[in-house]
Amino acid sequence: FKVPGIRGSGQNPYFVNNDRLTFPTVNQNNRVLNLRIRSEDEDLEKSKKIPKYFYASNAKIKGAAAVPSVHVVQPIVKRSELVWITEGELKAHTISYKLGVTAISIPGVRFWPLATECLVEMKVNEVVVAFDSDLFEIKDVGICLVNFVKNLKERNFCVKIAKWY
Repeated sequence: FKVPGIRGSGQNPYFVNNDRLTFPTVNQNNRVLNLRIRSEDEDLEKSKKIPKYFYASNAKIKGAAAVPSVHVVQPIVKRSELVWITEGELKAHTISYKLGVTAISIPGVRFWPLATECLVEMKVNEVVVAFDSDLFEIKDVGICLVNFVKNLKERNFCVKIAKWY
């Protein structure tokens, strides 16, 4: 299979790490790019031995390798042309479902250039950036937000900022 994290052949594909919350990351063309998995071990997360989210990969068995990517969620009923950008697939789904907008998640604040590429390809005009509330506590998050917004404005996007609480 060409999707990282899906193994098997013929009629018997299966997910790797199927006992954890798994998100297929989908691009703006509804193509599955990766599988992103949420860790269930809070002790290991807190000790920083494993990240909270990670990508499934078949690279060790000479299959498809996972690469960081955006995840685009299209609403069932579109109520606005605004496109929201956030961190994390679950938040993107929540935004899209609750607000009826397209939502794009990035796998971390440093990956904002991936969102910019996606927005340009989608020919979007208005963007709401909703990074986590730790942007006031973690310097790198704030810097990434400033750089992202500056880049979007240089490309003539109308940008609004929202904050998660």
